[in-house]
Amino acid sequence: MPHDLLPTVPPLPDGQAAISHEGLLSRNYADLGDRYMRTWAGEDVPLDVVVAEADAELVLTTDMPAPGQPADGRWRTLNFTRSGRHDHRLCLRPEHPGAYQFRVKYRLPGDPKWYWDRAGFTRLLVDPTWQRNLRVYTLVPTVSGHVGDWIEMLPAIAAMGFNVIHLLPLSHMDYSASPYCALELCALDPHYLDPTDPRDGVEQFSDFADRAVDLGLRLCMDLVLNHVGPASGIARHAPDWIQADPAEPDGFRRAGWSDGTHWHKWRDLCLLQFDHPDPERRQALWDYMIGYARFWSSFAHRTGGMVRLDNLHSGHEGLVGAVLSALREDFPDLGILAELFTDPANMGRLVWEYRLGLLLATPWEHRFLPQLRSYLEFIHHQSPQVHFHFPISSHDSGSPAEEFGHPDSTKPRYAVAALCSCGYTGMVQGVEYGVAHKLEFIGRHGRLELAGDRDYSTFISRINSLMDRFPHFQVGGNLRFVDHGHEAVLAAVRSPAAGDSRYVLILANFDIGRGHRLQLRRHDLAPDAGELRLRDLLTTAAPPSGGEIIDITLQPCEVRVYSLEPELP
Repeated sequence: MPHDLLPTVPPLPDGQAAISHEGLLSRNYADLGDRYMRTWAGEDVPLDVVVAEADAELVLTTDMPAPGQPADGRWRTLNFTRSGRHDHRLCLRPEHPGAYQFRVKYRLPGDPKWYWDRAGFTRLLVDPTWQRNLRVYTLVPTVSGHVGDWIEMLPAIAAMGFNVIHLLPLSHMDYSASPYCALELCALDPHYLDPTDPRDGVEQFSDFADRAVDLGLRLCMDLVLNHVGPASGIARHAPDWIQADPAEPDGFRRAGWSDGTHWHKWRDLCLLQFDHPDPERRQALWDYMIGYARFWSSFAHRTGGMVRLDNLHSGHEGLVGAVLSALREDFPDLGILAELFTDPANMGRLVWEYRLGLLLATPWEHRFLPQLRSYLEFIHHQSPQVHFHFPISSHDSGSPAEEFGHPDSTKPRYAVAALCSCGYTGMVQGVEYGVAHKLEFIGRHGRLELAGDRDYSTFISRINSLMDRFPHFQVGGNLRFVDHGHEAVLAAVRSPAAGDSRYVLILANFDIGRGHRLQLRRHDLAPDAGELRLRDLLTTAAPPSGGEIIDITLQPCEVRVYSLEPELP
């Protein structure tokens, strides 16, 4: 089961547990209530506390392990340093990813009692540092041939600047040939085996993982925890592990989804029975699914990578919690990307309970600029607690040409997905070639040749390079729109990151048929920065000249990115 949100209160040194005086303490970290803080492993978290009563003694109680020690859940006490009669500071530096808590307690001069800070426990979620800047390429195995073919694709993927490869599920597929419909969960589909290689699937796929590491690529393995195929090994040998439905000819309940008005049933997906009434049978099923998750996660682990949890919003919370606990025990730095569509309050709760690194965002559902701006504002507003993977499209959506009307929409849409989100973007195989239709991931299609008249790979690599070069794009809360609600052109400024004085201006024309003129006031771009000059970051072209007003015309689907740098004396 997921761990409790709040622990048993640890004992005070003298055994007393009084609550603090009203209004005595003020802090540089907010009283978060049911929210939490978030940081990266190895990064300082400064805690400043001011006590109205002079010469108080302050300590911090936390379950964060000491430097060099494993995370074991034990509580320890840390001393604040006093910089004045009222001012106290302590700097936490978490070494290990995890979910931790801390709370201040204090003692006043002349009073032997210790008091808890009235603010209660503050929760802190610590992420692996490597997850800070992710560019994810989704490879569709059913259209990509065998493992040997996939290995040949890796250099081109790395050359575009991607650092994670997400593979749709690789399990042996049931009759529908959908990667999400497993016949055997822990076996590579025979269709993916290189016929010239006599070795088994594990050995062949290990070569793929090793080659990815050589090229600086991590693997994201897709896990399906909710359902299996109707002809699966589970259905044949343990049918009681599947939910019953007498209305179905085979007696198995099917999975599905609702569009708000109709229920769409997936005929090839049978729901697993994680609340089996027999405790031994229930535990056997849970152990089986944990073993399945460990099997595929081991490949992600050997590349320093992550897993993707399919349809987490439909998952069984107890089973998911048990799976993730087991995975973290074996692979402490494993990243977690989840498909989780729920309300913000439940989203925040599950991110904390499951320690989720990233949630899938759906920018392709926001085709028009007013809606997309609002969605980006939501993503940035949520960024202190929830990190969103913000790809241009997904394997479930249409291609950019289908979603937005023309293949050239790839350029503005990818630029905005990468440079206006919070450091996590990506795309599906084929987007670099402007495919007219999404790649069909259901069915064994062999290797499709995707190269065509269009090639956006150079543009994509330039955008990905900017994500690496500018820390502005790797944080949230620093995005400001300066386009005054233009109906076709998005213009946004990213404020300077720590240790950097530059602003970055992103301009993207979403109109596929018409150019648009935009006039921007320099003062609006960086109100407090003084005199700035524009430097083109995408091309070698001279930036627009002029005085206070910057006059720019963007052609259909054109993108421009400028740094705004202080004028040299």
